[in-house]
This record gives sequence, C-alpha cells and structure tokens, in this order.
Amino acid sequence: MPKTRAASRTAVLVCQGRAAADGLIAPGRFADPTAMRLLRADEREPVDWVRDAAVPQPWRHRVDYERVPDQSTNRPTRAASVSGCSSVTR
Repeated sequence: MPKTRAASRTAVLVCQGRAAADGLIAPGRFADPTAMRLLRADEREPVDWVRDAAVPQPWRHRVDYERVPDQSTNRPTRAASVSGCSSVTR
C-alpha cells in the first residue's frame, strides 16, 4: 500500500489561516468550515488559540500562535475580496 504524503508547510499554514478566519474575517463573505477538518490535531491547536484569543506563554507555542494570525488576516480576506467582485471597471 502506498504511503500518504504529508502536506507541505505552506499548505498547512494556509489551511490554518483559513480555519482561523472562518466566520471571523469578512463575515458573510468568507467562510471555510472545511479547513479545520483538514488539519491534524497538532495543527489545529494553534488555530484554537487564535480563535480563542488565548496567547500561549511558552515560546515554541507562541511562535506557532503568531504565525497563524498573520495568515488569517491577510490571505483569506484578500481571497474573499477578489472572489466577491462581480464586475471589473476599466
């Protein structure tokens, strides 16, 4: 049986950002309820911290925590804004 490949770090970060932003960033325009389900338990933990606004104290956890908000505040919002355009003026 072939081995399942692990997701790239970039894919995990994007998925974490989308999971953190689900329903919080651009309400009514952006939602990604699937993102959280795609993450493993250890990858979901930083997302839970961000969604709960619970800043962890150990530096290792803090680095993971800080990385997720960066993704959740930039990429999903932009994607929601771009996909929300119905027409382009020139």
